[in-house]
Amino acid sequence: MLIQLDDNSRAGEQYMAMTGKPAMDDTFVKTMKSMMSMPKDQVMGKVAELSKMCICGTCPTYTSCAKNAGEGLFCAHGTSFKCISEGKGCLCPGCPVTKPLGLKYQAYCLMGTEKAQRFDAMIR
Repeated sequence: MLIQLDDNSRAGEQYMAMTGKPAMDDTFVKTMKSMMSMPKDQVMGKVAELSKMCICGTCPTYTSCAKNAGEGLFCAHGTSFKCISEGKGCLCPGCPVTKPLGLKYQAYCLMGTEKAQRFDAMIR
């Protein structure tokens, strides 16, 4: 099932656009700050945990090339290096990783990480 984000899911983005600062209750910002203070082994453990929850491999846009290259968790790792160049639908909004990380964007395999997309939105 493909899910589209509604306008309410962009509240944090709108706050950031108006103030230049992320909303204080922004789950993504809190999570990233928390992970920045973790030792590398804990960060790697968290990424491994999130990778187990990731559904990139079931997305219509995901390719056999991406599978063979071990690509996934694009919301954290960024765009596909060479395997995905065309969107065929997006499952990101319904991914089990979305809510715990406070993700607001989608199509990470084509558009980059949550952090990158937030930065792009901020400078527009």
